[in-house]
Amino acid sequence: MRKWINPYIPRLNEKPHLILRVDDPEDLEGVRESIRAKSKSYEHTICEVCSGSGGHLLELASRKPNALIVGIELRFKRIFRTAEKADEKGLTNIVLLRARAELLSDIFNIETLDEVYCNFPDPWTKKRWKKKRLVSIEFLKQLSGVLKPDGFFSHKTDSREYFESVLLELSKFKEFKVVASSNNLFESPWADESIPTEFEKLFRSKGLPIYFLRAQRNPS
Repeated sequence: MRKWINPYIPRLNEKPHLILRVDDPEDLEGVRESIRAKSKSYEHTICEVCSGSGGHLLELASRKPNALIVGIELRFKRIFRTAEKADEKGLTNIVLLRARAELLSDIFNIETLDEVYCNFPDPWTKKRWKKKRLVSIEFLKQLSGVLKPDGFFSHKTDSREYFESVLLELSKFKEFKVVASSNNLFESPWADESIPTEFEKLFRSKGLPIYFLRAQRNPS
């Protein structure tokens, strides 16, 4: 039986103007330099980790044409589809990076990001899996390094337990101050400004709550 090969792996090469890849550690230096060079043309640099199929990222890029929006996503199909949609919309202020989100501090230099979004990362609900969660002590340490002073981190999840664990970890960091949080985003003061993701639309259609927080990095 022939080994199945993901057809979207080679297709990423069709979008070199939008897609960068970290397949090996040796790729990091070139990726970091490419992002640094492109960011010089923009007033702000914003990152979305786990950018999925790009609904949130593309709308963010449309609303903020003076910002470079960097999406980090691991799945080949999702990142390619996002690139297709970006081309259809004529959006050029985007970089799509096929990489692990845990490499955040290897990808960006210190104090280079104005905003970081993390929408609906896998909650890994079983106890033995919780160590796999993205938003952890180590990830928050990376965030505190790459965010500019007064830059912010935005997090949405459908898991109350995950949400509460992130709030708890943030409370231990003097580098962060939680400036907004809600157990039901749709009924909060931040509902209108929120850009919905594909998951968010699904959960809202089912009447399920979305947990939301925004944490600001304190000035040094």
